[in-house]
Amino acid sequence: MDPAHRAVLRKLRAELCSQLLVSESILPVLFQEGVLTHAHVEDIESEPTDTRKSQKLLDILPNRGPGAFPAFMRSLADFSWIRDRLLHELQAEPEPRTNVHVPAVILKAFLRELPEPLLTFRVYNQVQEILGESCRPSSTGRPSWF
Repeated sequence: MDPAHRAVLRKLRAELCSQLLVSESILPVLFQEGVLTHAHVEDIESEPTDTRKSQKLLDILPNRGPGAFPAFMRSLADFSWIRDRLLHELQAEPEPRTNVHVPAVILKAFLRELPEPLLTFRVYNQVQEILGESCRPSSTGRPSWF
């Protein structure tokens, strides 16, 4: 299942569990489309309350492959307000943020593969002199780079 679909199901879990009646229309569709096995249906049906049945379904659904969420949406024909709510949340869901460490790792790998390091020993002394001058205290008593 797509991470955005998982996130929406997690975000709306309490609302879904309180409003869905999975036995009547949802389970037959998901079983018919091959999202749920007979064992899954029996496991869900064995729960004592509708809320627990919905919770069990939402526990199983994210692990049932990429077609699970679209099939779940189709099974919500009798619950159009829930389907609309899920669609609204999907559209409002922000783009996943990229890991801030990825650019740093790529840059490090690039710099390691350079044929000659950027800071060679030929210019090392010049860099040290420049840094030394900029770090000397000025008339204010602080280094000039402050």
